[in-house]
Amino acid sequence: MRFEKYHGLGNDFIIFNMKDLEGRGLVELAKRVCHRNFGIGADGMIVYEKDDRGIVMNFYNADGTTAPMCGNGIRCFTHYMKNNGHFTGDRVKVQTGAGELEVVASEEVEFMVRVNMGKPSFGGRSIPINLDTEEYIEEELEVEGVKIKVSSLFMGTTHTVIFVENLEEVDIASLGPKIEKHPMFPVGTNVNFCEVKSREEMHVTTWERGAGMTLACGTGACGAAVIGRKLGKIGEATKVVVPGGEMYIEAGEEVFMKGPSVKIAEGEFLL
Repeated sequence: MRFEKYHGLGNDFIIFNMKDLEGRGLVELAKRVCHRNFGIGADGMIVYEKDDRGIVMNFYNADGTTAPMCGNGIRCFTHYMKNNGHFTGDRVKVQTGAGELEVVASEEVEFMVRVNMGKPSFGGRSIPINLDTEEYIEEELEVEGVKIKVSSLFMGTTHTVIFVENLEEVDIASLGPKIEKHPMFPVGTNVNFCEVKSREEMHVTTWERGAGMTLACGTGACGAAVIGRKLGKIGEATKVVVPGGEMYIEAGEEVFMKGPSVKIAEGEFLL
């Protein structure tokens, strides 16, 4: 099975073409191929498909679970498509589990992709959370007897945002999975820990549902910027610094994300 591997700010993905995966169980394949010791190793698996809907991006987390969308993933997916001649020009529309998204590719110092991520949703049913509410912003969530202020939204997938004074003082590896699997979130949640540096810059570390702590999360950066602007902590245009580098978010009526993609490898997966 031919594969290519890409990363977006350290968030890495194995990408296949659906036509090369005849009869393969994709859930099990994702688990095997993403395993850091017994597979190639990645945070997720993406499968390119083209059907009557157009170009389709199918996304799987490293544990085999699916997600509607992945921000860093769609940038890498765009790079893969460009390298394999799946679209011409500089823009293309991609069908995802979160709807149709338009991406624009550009060759700068790095291969850069700007994505129209659409509009965020704040309602309890769309996030989803176990409350029928118009929004879940700066609410107190009890985690093992400790109350933490959180805000949740649907930004291509489910995200929860927490603002902290100092990221280095937060035990994300311990707190992240407890919030990810909290009973408030029936399908789990990605958890973004955010430190605001100025009106134009924030630092974000994400505990990703189904993958654990990653070096970058595009939808998480978008969700963090949306909530940050909603709370008056940052402006509309923001540099988001993640452990793997930098991306740029415009959190207006629609949300735009811009960041790099890098091709790492290609080859044949034999198992």
